[in-house]
Amino acid sequence: MEIGHGRHHPSTSNLWAGARHWSLTPVPNALLKVKRNGTVKVMAVFPDELVSTENLQTLLGCPTPSIPDLGFICGIEVMPAQPVPTSIAIGPDGYIYVGELKGFPGPVGESSIWRIAPDARWAECGSSSDCVEVFAGGFTSIIDLAFGPDGRLYVAELDEESWAAVKHGNLFATRNALILGAAEVFKVQ
Repeated sequence: MEIGHGRHHPSTSNLWAGARHWSLTPVPNALLKVKRNGTVKVMAVFPDELVSTENLQTLLGCPTPSIPDLGFICGIEVMPAQPVPTSIAIGPDGYIYVGELKGFPGPVGESSIWRIAPDARWAECGSSSDCVEVFAGGFTSIIDLAFGPDGRLYVAELDEESWAAVKHGNLFATRNALILGAAEVFKVQ
């Protein structure tokens, strides 16, 4: 993975627009801080989670799945899913808020929002006080976070049925694409 900064060294990771020194990387599901001199520090690592496969089973039409290569999912009740950090917002309290969507099997209501201390180093999210879940689940496929001028955090989700919603037999197509349900979440003081 190439990590860079500014305009001269584009990054293959998602950079938080404006700061140019925060990076989310889906492998190993971490929040990195990239300084202008090229120094990279791991701030937080997000945990895998056991999730239900019920949503994908329903979308596939188990026990006779519409995509036979994914038939194995019909016999599995739960499996580990990677957290895929997708968005960063700096809160009015100075903490870093990270939204995620859960990877395969694309469960519904399992995406979380994490609050990370600005000076965190190698914080294991969920077990470190430097990285705590502010919302444990309840969201599906978070794609963006933003704080309003009043300090409220807003969340945008790609699809309420998950990124794995099946349409016309195509696993990665979505129904109701880009539902921008900017739901008021909470106010940070």
